[in-house]
Amino acid sequence: MYKRQLQAPQSDIEENLGQYMKGWDYTRTARHEQLKKLKILDSKWEITPRDSAVPEWKNSKHQNWEDLRMSVYAAQIKIMDQGIGKLLDTLKNLKINDNTIIMFLSDNGGCAEFLMEDPDPLNKYKLMDMGAKMTFDGNVDMHQMAFWQIILAAGPVLLIALAIGLFIGIFQAATSINEMTLSFVPKVIIVMLTLLLTANFVFISLSDYFNFIFEQISALN
Repeated sequence: MYKRQLQAPQSDIEENLGQYMKGWDYTRTARHEQLKKLKILDSKWEITPRDSAVPEWKNSKHQNWEDLRMSVYAAQIKIMDQGIGKLLDTLKNLKINDNTIIMFLSDNGGCAEFLMEDPDPLNKYKLMDMGAKMTFDGNVDMHQMAFWQIILAAGPVLLIALAIGLFIGIFQAATSINEMTLSFVPKVIIVMLTLLLTANFVFISLSDYFNFIFEQISALN
């Protein structure tokens, strides 16, 4: 199975920076016209109206951030296209491309929009609505998220330390061995190994959390 992560290298992102500063209205109109010139779309097909929830580009409060976000997405598409191209080239070189079924699977991530089937879609997580003031429920949600992050970050190490301490205590009680290093050294070694094994997960989890927090702070301005 051929796998490729849809992550954008910094160099590919930087190639796109600035080209979206003309705004999404200009970009989508230009692409629509290009598709009609290539006869991919019928020349009679008009572009659909902009989503009513999306403001005009000139009224966007975070144009630099939006430019960066679109640049990252464009770089991801480029990497994906290159990966598919390498796969097809390899199949052709092996002369098995006519006898191969290619299935492309990708998780599109969480929905960025509020869905009407969600319970109270307009008020749940009001803090996520750009420009909205944080509500009581929003404050509760933020505290729950912070508490959960503490559990994720510290929980594994604390549980391992407690388990090792309990095991060593039982062992010392059963054998009458009261050597101090026996209760200290193994615990330190195992805790350090646990930190090494969970560091990547904890770092990603905390990074996502703080990115979310900073986005909400900027949205409240």
